[in-house]
Amino acid sequence: ETKSGNPVYCIRAGISNPSAMMDAHTKDEVLTFMMYRKEIGFLIADERTRRTRKLHKLVTVNDLNHVSLMAGTDKRFQKVLGESSKMSETLYPQLLDRAVL
Repeated sequence: ETKSGNPVYCIRAGISNPSAMMDAHTKDEVLTFMMYRKEIGFLIADERTRRTRKLHKLVTVNDLNHVSLMAGTDKRFQKVLGESSKMSETLYPQLLDRAVL
């Protein structure tokens, strides 16, 4: 969490394997998990906002160590990321605060 009490979500893209994940799970399963993670972030931020009466937002940190921009990302995973982002704009606009790269 940040000094001001905002929840922090860390993504370690350089040590993940999106192709293996997409081979092992359906697009809908991955999308459901991504939306579940956003729901958890929303619930934490909402609880803290209500408790403190100060607005809290989720801060997402993308750790890009070991990420190869030349290698690219699995196209199936990119599609799920896009769908997740579009859904989040409508369902969780309050989570749109900061992303740190």
